[in-house]
Amino acid sequence: MSTTTDNAPVPETATRLPKLWSGRRRWYMTGLLSCGLMTATLAGLTAWVTSFAMSTGRLSLVLILIVTGIGLGAVRSLERILAEHLGQSYIHRIRVQLISAALNGESRTSPGVLIARTTNDLSAVRNWVALGIAPLIVAIPLIGGAILVLGFIHIALAC
Repeated sequence: MSTTTDNAPVPETATRLPKLWSGRRRWYMTGLLSCGLMTATLAGLTAWVTSFAMSTGRLSLVLILIVTGIGLGAVRSLERILAEHLGQSYIHRIRVQLISAALNGESRTSPGVLIARTTNDLSAVRNWVALGIAPLIVAIPLIGGAILVLGFIHIALAC
């Protein structure tokens, strides 16, 4: 048990945020990692096709560039959807913890404060997860994959 400033005992479960890597959120985070790898692959394919099209002058490769552009847009859309699901799932777990703490008598807050916490206050946390954590999850494999693909095209590009 931890204590607050007025030395009232507060259960340890009520003071901790839920784990980000648990339950359904594992699948969302794995999907976000996959989006980063797919984006790196499509960006590398675009770079390779562009350099090949410039050296050979073949206009048929423009179709491949259009398809990879559409693919990048689709992956980015999927990334946004997964990020929103991740944020919603995380907030749902926090709401369940808040309400169960109130119903079990573990919380000394009034119902008005509980309602405010479960609605307005948590939207900032959802935005933090969806717009802050999710892009970081995507960026790690994206940067690594892009460096790897650029090194495959030409070692000077990766350095």
